[in-house]
Amino acid sequence: MFSSLHKNHSVQKAFLFWLILIGFNSTFGVLALGARSISASSISLISSYSVRVFGPGAPGSGTLVSRDENSHYILTAWHVVEGLSDNEEIDIETSDGIMHTTLGVNVNRIKQLDLAVIKVQMVKPYPVSNLASKFSDSSLASLAVAGFPLDNPNQITINDGDLVAYTNIGLDQGYELFYRIRTSSGMSGGGVFLPDGTLVGIHGRGDADQRRSIAFDKTTKTGVNIGIPLTHYLQFKGTPYTRKPSVDADEKASLLVAQSILAMREDTGYQLAIKLLSQIRDIATRQEPLELRAVANYVLGNYKESRADLFQIAKLDPNSYNNWSSIGLSYAAVGELQLARTALEKSFELIAMGIDKPKFNSQASAVVNNLGLVVDQLGDRAKASEYYSLAIEISPTNASAMANKGASLMNRRDYLKALSLFNRAIKLQPNYGNAYMNRGLLKDLLGDPDGAISDLNKAVQLTPVDPQVYLFRAQFHSRRGSKSQALADFDKVVALDPQNPARYFDRALFKQHINDLNGARIDLEVAISSEYRLADAFFERSVIHRRQGFDRRELLDLNRAIESDPMHAKALRNRAMISLAQNSYKRALSDLRSAIQSEPKNPVGHEKLGATYLEMNDRPRACSSFRQALNLYVIRQERTRELNRLIATVCL
Repeated sequence: MFSSLHKNHSVQKAFLFWLILIGFNSTFGVLALGARSISASSISLISSYSVRVFGPGAPGSGTLVSRDENSHYILTAWHVVEGLSDNEEIDIETSDGIMHTTLGVNVNRIKQLDLAVIKVQMVKPYPVSNLASKFSDSSLASLAVAGFPLDNPNQITINDGDLVAYTNIGLDQGYELFYRIRTSSGMSGGGVFLPDGTLVGIHGRGDADQRRSIAFDKTTKTGVNIGIPLTHYLQFKGTPYTRKPSVDADEKASLLVAQSILAMREDTGYQLAIKLLSQIRDIATRQEPLELRAVANYVLGNYKESRADLFQIAKLDPNSYNNWSSIGLSYAAVGELQLARTALEKSFELIAMGIDKPKFNSQASAVVNNLGLVVDQLGDRAKASEYYSLAIEISPTNASAMANKGASLMNRRDYLKALSLFNRAIKLQPNYGNAYMNRGLLKDLLGDPDGAISDLNKAVQLTPVDPQVYLFRAQFHSRRGSKSQALADFDKVVALDPQNPARYFDRALFKQHINDLNGARIDLEVAISSEYRLADAFFERSVIHRRQGFDRRELLDLNRAIESDPMHAKALRNRAMISLAQNSYKRALSDLRSAIQSEPKNPVGHEKLGATYLEMNDRPRACSSFRQALNLYVIRQERTRELNRLIATVCL
């Protein structure tokens, strides 16, 4: 169910999950046909209607649905042609191999559906498909999908199968047809046909099993796919039709529909899947629907509900190490790290005993890797490193464990070994964004800024929706003085993760650095309203008030910071300096002593304490504090010349 935690330099949590779905394989002949119940004449008709569509992204498929005196009209999925500008060309290849060109202005989306009509002039008349007018579970019982797979684009593929459900349960973009038919990437937008060649819908999405393996990373299509019934196009054209959609009461169909919805990876789909699965009468005794509902709740952040199903599965199958691993990850997702560790250790024990499955495989390696991550976050880096090493030993191709081991070594400043592991991880998984991100951070530490930014850019390219990658690149640009690039990345972090107050806090610190004080204050107020790092947020806002000359507001925020964290050293030191300026020596001394108690090895507190004693004409204590500060500055290799000069003037 749930797969890996991935770690980066700051132990970033990125939980992945998988669904184990049924897959189908078939061998195609000259026309790559997998259709067993369709006649040769129907195959010929379907082939003549089908076209290949070369949109702005990967090529897709389409179907000729009408023509007039001057033009032909092709129905396809909107996502095949989405992004075309009006003056951009789009090519259509017909069954005879002739390429026809039209412009983006001739592509029209139907409402907000995943449907589009393409108008194109052709050199000769081509046959157009017969359009169905009746739509019900019984009339759509047997179906076929036609299209042009990316891995075999020169031959049309026609696969047949059965309807799972024709339902209007509320999915976005018009998806109502669920069918068990094998498809491949590139067939999106192709026609869904009855066995006699009548068009009943447009194929939209394959049920992608995006399970991310440790050894390799690929996407395969499974049996249950979804499409858009032709009713939406007929309504658009004003053509009469009849329809009787319904959710099949059969629980097997409900399970397959929920399974297909989950593979869409959309929030509305997860909610619908949970609703369908919860209607299964004996779900508490059935492992597969429990697993699916646990996944859906997990993705939606309903960790308690997810965990309830996982524990029910544990009653049904107490020796499933994969289930105990999922329980551990569900605890880790909410920061319950000790409970996560206990569950993952239970999973590890089952692996070691070999009860559930063979000891040595990629899934077992993933469990050990995840256990290492949790232990790492609990602060036991040595034990975590042992788990990473064991994960690699179990599966030498576990790139995630290699990257995590590399991050662990990087934290211990064993840079060369860390670099070697990052290189190995990337060689195993060239599209592993986290490995590029960590290697970029390491190259920056090694004084290779060009290599660092190259890797960070690659990480952004591979994981364009991960805010952490943009944050690290923003920090890199900030260190290099590239202010506009840094700000653009900080803005992207906030845009990708707008509900996370930490993102606003990080951007506020940078805006202070570039003197955008009002912008920084606004971001800090978002953090404060969310009660995120209240003491730090109030302190940073007090600094802004001081820089803007608002002394009273500065003191108010310092008081708030100290109220939130009575040992906040920076706030105590700054408040002490305000008290000193007001000749309130007693309050200044009290705050400085508390600051030193909080950070005894920070020379700044000792230096300010010395300055306070000097203002009070207590030179012996002033000199004692200055000398303590000097000793600490020597360790840091900071301010030694200035403080030596001060001591020579005051104390000798």
